[in-house]
Amino acid sequence: MKKLSFKEYVASKQKLRETATSAYCKASYSTTKYCRLIIGEKSSKSTISLKPKQKIIIEWFTPNKLKCPEPISIMFEGMEDMDVDTFTTYWSGDKLLSWLKKNTIQKN
Repeated sequence: MKKLSFKEYVASKQKLRETATSAYCKASYSTTKYCRLIIGEKSSKSTISLKPKQKIIIEWFTPNKLKCPEPISIMFEGMEDMDVDTFTTYWSGDKLLSWLKKNTIQKN
């Protein structure tokens, strides 16, 4: 077994702390009713109309365990007619979570 120097030990502890305080995760949601989701930037936003039981997959980033997660990417299953696979939204994490709570059920 290789022995670590004190400098390497401190660096590995710091990296472990950074990893423990921030996290990426993917969550999938199933819509419960007909609804619309706003995607894109504020200046070039558009809406996607969704039907019940359509699947939405969102990749979340939590910079700090105490803060609300921020959406990184949004993907839709069963929508082959779209040109792009992943989307973003200018909504904050709180607003998107509120929308998800009203219109979807989380499926993991």
